[in-house]
Amino acid sequence: MEKLSSELLKNINYSTNLIYENISRIIKSNKSIGVYGNGVYAKYIVNNLKKWSIDVDYYVVDDEYYNESADSNVIKLSSLGKYSDSILIIGFETLIGKEAFLRNKTAKVLFYAPGIEILDFEHCYINYDFISYKYILDNIDAFQQTYNALSDVLSRRVMVEYLNTCISGRSELLGLLNQDCVHDYDYDLLFSNPGNNKLVLECGAFDGKTAIELDDYLASADLNMTILALEPDSHNFNTMCDKITKKPKIKPLPFGVASKDGVLLFDQQGDSGSTIVQNAVSGKNTIQIPVKSIDSIMEEYGSVNSVLMDIEGSELDVLNGALNTIEKNMPRFAVRVYHKKDDLITIPQYFIDLKSKKYNLYLRNSQNTRGHLDLTLYAI
Repeated sequence: MEKLSSELLKNINYSTNLIYENISRIIKSNKSIGVYGNGVYAKYIVNNLKKWSIDVDYYVVDDEYYNESADSNVIKLSSLGKYSDSILIIGFETLIGKEAFLRNKTAKVLFYAPGIEILDFEHCYINYDFISYKYILDNIDAFQQTYNALSDVLSRRVMVEYLNTCISGRSELLGLLNQDCVHDYDYDLLFSNPGNNKLVLECGAFDGKTAIELDDYLASADLNMTILALEPDSHNFNTMCDKITKKPKIKPLPFGVASKDGVLLFDQQGDSGSTIVQNAVSGKNTIQIPVKSIDSIMEEYGSVNSVLMDIEGSELDVLNGALNTIEKNMPRFAVRVYHKKDDLITIPQYFIDLKSKKYNLYLRNSQNTRGHLDLTLYAI
């Protein structure tokens, strides 16, 4: 295995992380910390900073979005001058080809607060529990097993660049990969030989964006399939229902998915960050939700063609509730493998270890946002 391991390691070009460098700058500065933006990506940054025990002191919004009744730590952009001796983190996620949007935001900041220090974590994969160089070395045999199991050259290249991105914190390393995959998933790969089953299961449908995109793709490919879109967050579910009134092939289902049927705690954020809570600690947004296994769902609705899964780290648990479905009709899978640092080991291993079914494994990264990691394992 030492020879095989060097095959993967020789392509790992980084050992230090830009995130650590920026975090160290913040901690050593003893300056106030602000975030420009108050959307999903800004919340993502704030939540990860908390894991380093870094609190955000103020939030900046454009003047036209400022509300006088907002919290006292929310300020309008034109008032930023009083925070010139602070660090401001840009909290916007921009689409590929729309980088001018970010430059415009930065220019506005410097106009109102010329001396402020700006950090743009959009250039980084900001995640507290990320894959480090040491983690790869400690688990090199397992990573190599995933690498060896991948079915094409592009998949192995994607894996190498993903690991380099995680180690270095430089998400622009993914910019040259898989640019043709402009959708949330690589549908051409997933439905390359679709078979006869007519159901698609989407676990974690959020606001219906992917379901609508997929429905449009299936129609253009003349594939007559129904999409079961599972979303337990009531706000997201209602938003999805409003969007799909003219999409009869999308069936929304208001429950979650797990390894077995039951009730679980759920952190309901009303955005893409909603997730099943893995411990008994309850927060203000924690509720109980019904969950079903894939096996249980398929017993009710019939044979499934493909399963799409983006469920904030619960992917492996859910796969453990799909063994009967795999045995009966071997559906295709598109599973996110970036939420946990061992996903790229444990989820491929799940498919490798299947005794009676042989899947071909592929890795792709959707490039629908600048520097966004949507690393996905396809089991075909």
